[in-house]
Amino acid sequence: MVENFKQLSALSLCLASNEYRQMGYPSEMDKLLFRLHDGFKAYENRSKLNNRLPDIQKEIKQIGKQQGIVCENEKKVIARRYESIAGHCLKAIITIEMQQQKQEQKQKQLMMMS
Repeated sequence: MVENFKQLSALSLCLASNEYRQMGYPSEMDKLLFRLHDGFKAYENRSKLNNRLPDIQKEIKQIGKQQGIVCENEKKVIARRYESIAGHCLKAIITIEMQQQKQEQKQKQLMMMS
């Protein structure tokens, strides 16, 4: 599952970069990654994975509603939604890895008690 979130995150960043490029903003991937890193707040990552999936689904649905010719402001919104998806994926990855670490710690404690 982690690998799927990583792929979705990478794809979302590529699509965001493509949207910015189409608007004439030569937004480099480094800048997108910096904004993703800068926008990440550890205290916002306290929810469970079940809360992340609807957020990702909502963003994808909103992007899917855009059809036909879109103006520059709408393209900016789409690009930011792609960035948001990447952020949600990052938080989901961290949540999954934290849950795995907790489970491993519990297993180690049980083994020590035996």
